[in-house]
Amino acid sequence: MSQRVGAVVIGAYANGLETVRSLGIEGIPTAVIVTRSTDIAQYSRWAVEGVSLPDFHRKPSSLIDLLDQRCSDWKGWVLFPTNDDSLVQIARNSETLSRHFRLISPPWEITRPLVRKDLIYQTAQELGIDLPVCYGSVDSRSPCDEIEYPVIVKPLEGHRFYERFGSKLFFARGKDELRLALGEVERSQLDAHVYDFVPGPDSHFHNYSVYMDRNGEPVAEFS
Repeated sequence: MSQRVGAVVIGAYANGLETVRSLGIEGIPTAVIVTRSTDIAQYSRWAVEGVSLPDFHRKPSSLIDLLDQRCSDWKGWVLFPTNDDSLVQIARNSETLSRHFRLISPPWEITRPLVRKDLIYQTAQELGIDLPVCYGSVDSRSPCDEIEYPVIVKPLEGHRFYERFGSKLFFARGKDELRLALGEVERSQLDAHVYDFVPGPDSHFHNYSVYMDRNGEPVAEFS
């Protein structure tokens, strides 16, 4: 184990691999926490250690237990969450974790609106941003007649929905498909809302990413 202060990369799929490579090129040692059977970053030549946490997505709190056990080995290292589950756990436990690690993700009061879709849309409405029509939480037994199809069934917490269904949303062309999709959501005991489907090619999709420093100033951005 290198004595140089490094980074703990949590989640070792594509995002994790790129993080390990980018840090490794700069000479920063990385310990990789493997959370899925499909993870690959632990095999990178830049990774100095790989730790398996197979029950993480079923029991996210196991991450905090692991970090508590390894806090002396990784004292002062930066935590890099690369999936929503790890982001949520670090945000919820930021006060405790900050005693041993350096954190780049914001605390829970800032993170919570970013991982719950209903809170994101609420914020967008308050800012006057145009949004697709939201029909709210619709009962599978009686989808309302005012719905204009097609629609999408979108979870409030996307990472939990994806873990359960392997998909980010359900698409419904009519009332029968919507009833089936909502039934699946209800049986999973997850929360989801129904939204108008906005048609168009991928060329109409735009993404803006920004990294804010501790003073709230943007220091890196791309679109």
